[in-house]
Formats: sequence, C-alpha cells, structure tokens
Amino acid sequence: MIIIEVKMRQRISLSLFIGIFLCITGCSPQFSVLVDGRTSQEYEQNKSANDSYKIIFDNERDKNDFDYKFVYDSVVNTFRKSNYRIVDNIYDADYVVFVNFEVKGRTATINHSTPITGQVGVNTHTTYTYGPYGMTPHTYTTPKYGTIGYDNYQTTEIYYTHLLSVAAYTFSKTDMELAKKVWQIISVTSDEANDFRANLPALLLVLEKHMATDTHGSVNVELYEKQGELVERKEMLKAN
Repeated sequence: MIIIEVKMRQRISLSLFIGIFLCITGCSPQFSVLVDGRTSQEYEQNKSANDSYKIIFDNERDKNDFDYKFVYDSVVNTFRKSNYRIVDNIYDADYVVFVNFEVKGRTATINHSTPITGQVGVNTHTTYTYGPYGMTPHTYTTPKYGTIGYDNYQTTEIYYTHLLSVAAYTFSKTDMELAKKVWQIISVTSDEANDFRANLPALLLVLEKHMATDTHGSVNVELYEKQGELVERKEMLKAN
C-alpha cells in the first residue's frame, strides 16, 4: 500500500508539473514589462539599512491627476515592503526619490493583404474506353483555381503605453540641495486600455524586484497570475 501511495503521489506531482509547464509555454503572460535599471557604485558602497528616503513626484502636474494619490501611496508601500525607511520631511532624508508616471496613447496603422482567388486556367484529364474498334480517348477539362491578385487594406489600432519612472538622488543636508543621481529604474508596459491603475501592480512588482539594481540594459519581464498574485516566469515552477 505504501508503494502504491508513493507512486500515486509521484504521478500527481508529475501531472501538476506538466500542467504548470504547459501553462508557461502555452499561456500568454498577464503582463509584459520592459524595465531598465541603473545604479552607481557610490550608492552600492555607501548604502545602509538606516538610510532615509523622501518620496516626491517629479512634476507638479501629477498632483492634479486623478491617479496621483493612488500611485503615490502604492510607491511608498512598495518602498516600505522592501524595508526602505520613508520620512515625511525632506530635511531628514539621505536620499530624495522622484516618481513620475505617464500614459501615452499611440496609433498604429497596419497594412493587410488578402489573396483573391479565381480561375487561372484549366486542368485537362483524358480517359479511355474499350470498344469493338479499340480504345477511344475522352478528354475533360476542369477549372484550375489560384491567386489572381490581392486585396490590400489598412486598419488603425490604438494602444496605450504606461510608464513608471523612479530615480533616487543624494541629498546634502549641509547645502540643503540635491547632489547626484545614484539609481534609476524605468518600467514600461502597454495594452489597449487607457487604465494606468490596471497596469500599476505589474509596474510596482518590477520596481520591487529591480529597485536600485543595474539590469545592464533593457530587460523584458513576463508576469503571470498564480493564486491571484502576479509572479515572474521563474516563480511559476516553484512549489505551492
């Protein structure tokens, strides 16, 4: 009985693994995010768990945006989740973090070409019948169809690019001014809906995973939904 139970568990585990594998290879990701992160050696050498950060928006116009408060609170929570110390007073900060979010609509014109089918000739078939005077040929023709041209037309598609940019600067408490940029992360995703809040969870997850790191160029991050949460592709194979 023990051997049977072990084999049954192995079969269930294998079936589960195959199911997850098929989902990864066959299912489309929930989000596809392009991320570009950069950081400085100075920051890597001097950063400390006691460092404090003041988060502000890069542009005053963002405060008039409907999504301002929602985005601001979400970014602050992401920093705190990653154990960054957030302060309200800029003069208590070691670093000042600027946040910017944008939604831009883009129009793409797509050319299409559909083949037109018509008669391009005939097919000839010959058969023979046997009679008292020998074989008699009978010739038949049938239409031959193929492509006789193309119907060219265009369609217009609108899609929206959702961008979240976060950059950190050193803050000189002596001069009471910003000194230099120490790290920056820019993440972008796009879809057909003009809803930044629907894309924000994906952008925040990428921010959390790649904050203050150097991605050495643009990296495409595919996110899937697992048990109601977004995870990166590599997380899909981990045991529940």
